Amino acid sequence: MKKLTLSIFIFVVCFSTYSQDKENEYRISFNNRVASPSDIYVNSLMIPIKKQENISSFVGIPPQFSLYSIFSVVVNKERELLENYLAGNISQKEFEIYLKNMDGDSTRVDIHPKYYKNKFHIYTALDKKKQTKHIIVDCNNNLDFSDDKMYSFDTKDYETKSWSSIEDSLSLYLQVNITSSNELKDNTPIKINFKILPFNAYEGKNSYSSEDEYFLNILVTTNHYKQASLCIEDKNISINEFSNKFSLIPEDKISNKSTFLLFTPKDSIYPRISKIGDTVLVADRKLFLQNKKGDLYIKDLGISLDSSRVGSFSPTLYANSIDNNRIINISSLTKDKYVFIDFWGTWCRPCIASIPQLEVLYQQIKNRNDVLLIGIALENKSDIVKLKKIMHDNNMEWLNFWEKQAELKHVNSIFSKLKIDIFPTYIILDKSGKIVFKEKGEPNTREAIDYFLNLID
Repeated sequence: MKKLTLSIFIFVVCFSTYSQDKENEYRISFNNRVASPSDIYVNSLMIPIKKQENISSFVGIPPQFSLYSIFSVVVNKERELLENYLAGNISQKEFEIYLKNMDGDSTRVDIHPKYYKNKFHIYTALDKKKQTKHIIVDCNNNLDFSDDKMYSFDTKDYETKSWSSIEDSLSLYLQVNITSSNELKDNTPIKINFKILPFNAYEGKNSYSSEDEYFLNILVTTNHYKQASLCIEDKNISINEFSNKFSLIPEDKISNKSTFLLFTPKDSIYPRISKIGDTVLVADRKLFLQNKKGDLYIKDLGISLDSSRVGSFSPTLYANSIDNNRIINISSLTKDKYVFIDFWGTWCRPCIASIPQLEVLYQQIKNRNDVLLIGIALENKSDIVKLKKIMHDNNMEWLNFWEKQAELKHVNSIFSKLKIDIFPTYIILDKSGKIVFKEKGEPNTREAIDYFLNLID
């Protein structure tokens, strides 16, 4: 098997390069990056943690807190599964199914390196009287919490919105030493980067046995990504790549499960998440993403004006009728009207949570001929009955259409044309058909509605 080398742990920030192999085709070279709060368009992968029932091997546990937990964090899930397979704990079939689902490769998981530990530990405690939460990460990985820093938080900050800039500022950006022997040539410790969200958890609150269990939990995420740049006809395009594997170790190659964000310095809207095989619209170009032996190749398919930004005129849009599956020209319905469009789905909990606010908006505008509220759901055809039921149960009397999930990435899809891949997303058009507002996420529902009401006033 191929050895894991020290180079995969070293994070270097330098200028990215690319090469042109054929006419209109570019081979992209990435650099490993460690994310910081100031970085834009960076995704994280949530890493599962496991509560340690037997804590007898740990020392330095703070004596002042009676309510605490110790969690283990696996550094590389593929290596853990390989170890379990070699130990006979799981079958070869189970191991191969996981690798297939995650686009894994056992030659890159190699158990050979005795150089790093595949696990580290985190201590969390609650002081309910003082309403504080405390976290210690065993950063030197010696099972002793007394020689590591304790971070303290006020539990009132649980009111902070998830994945917000405020939550990000309260998060911990840390390194842990995973060196397990002195076999490294220069004795340099191998460290990996990760992020802790103190006021969040891997599961929802109702999934835990008690409220204390929920508050003792934390959310651990990856904190690395790859970055590259590409210049086509004097337009600079940035490319961020994210591995979708449960690993805190940067991958040396991309995979078919990798996701990408392509954007330009002028972009103010969160870029569309793309995968291998997608055609991406960016910098007024159509770019086709390919994986060739672990390298990203981008093929320039030509000019395609981006009509998804605020200030652009909405392109011609089509969607399916819910009642008879006919294709409807949405643009013909919106002519000379103020339009509020809600992009949602029955599978999206934040979307469902926002419906009552939209119902109030509809009651305010339903008698105006120059105003329109439209819902466009991303669904599987088999879920149309569920879609109709949710609409009925929530008094969704406004116009609603749908589009197939399988066509999400198609260039002519309404979601592709408007670069919608986070739900809900709200788009507002003025009477001329210009996009004047675009925002994502249920926390911004009120902002979108207020903007619309001020626009039509």
